[in-house]
Amino acid sequence: MADQNHVLIFGGIIIDRYIVVEKYPSLGQDTLIKEEFERIGGSAINVAFTLKNLQCTPSLISAVGADENGDKIISYLQEKNLPSSGIHKLPASTTGYCYTVLDETGERTFFSRRGAESVFMPTMVNKQLKEAAYAYVTGYYLLDPSNSHQIVKTLNELKNNGCTILFDPGPLVDHIEVEILLKMMSISKIITPNTDELDQITARLGIERPFSQWCFDEGIEVVMIKNGRAGMKLCTQSGEVQIPAYDVEVVDTSGAGDSFAGGIIAGLIHGYDYEDCAKIASACGAVTTTVKGPHGNFSWRDIERCLRDKPF
Repeated sequence: MADQNHVLIFGGIIIDRYIVVEKYPSLGQDTLIKEEFERIGGSAINVAFTLKNLQCTPSLISAVGADENGDKIISYLQEKNLPSSGIHKLPASTTGYCYTVLDETGERTFFSRRGAESVFMPTMVNKQLKEAAYAYVTGYYLLDPSNSHQIVKTLNELKNNGCTILFDPGPLVDHIEVEILLKMMSISKIITPNTDELDQITARLGIERPFSQWCFDEGIEVVMIKNGRAGMKLCTQSGEVQIPAYDVEVVDTSGAGDSFAGGIIAGLIHGYDYEDCAKIASACGAVTTTVKGPHGNFSWRDIERCLRDKPF
């Protein structure tokens, strides 16, 4: 029987190295660094934090290198009481990292170096983990063809076990092999692209009819399209609903999309319908932007307060 509170999270855990500037420079120009700091980041841990904040049970499926940064990540997971049985430390591998340039508007620009986090082995998902009712996967985790076929195969097995799969395409979705992208879409129940990612998927797959209708024809039940401060659009077979963004003081947009995905799953676990889940997800994304770094601590009370506040 599926564990209804349990979520498997397929994705990378890396070191985020932040550089804070007043303004991102134009090409060939210079800018002054105001602050530098380091965080444990990556889509997987950002989603896990949101789920843990909202009283769900996340299990991370990823890999780290057998290096100092890998040790930092394992220690951080233990410190934060995040289950790490699905995390493998790979000998002779290095841990990935990302330089994040954060400007005064809270917008961030990424420069990523891939490492061990792209590696997947079926043994990462043991018998107990296969009982999870939900699974999240980021498009970042599907970029390496030597691993992505096995990832999709494992996710398909989970789906056949009754697991609900949420796919968050990510900004590099157009780098995923077409065959893998099609398979991933076909086994997903929920997808959460932003408007740029939607355009990339449409071009990558040569979709000529309305995107949401194409998704429904492929078996996807719910499409949630993120559009920053313009809010998001919830698309189901019953129709479309526009959900507003919430009025918060933005400090750092890092991890907002990951928190959005975590909010959807948390809402479903706690029995909300899709429209309420979309509102909860938007609030999770908004609250995440109020802290410096890719994730932070918040509670259901913080989400409820955000939902009560005036939207944009």
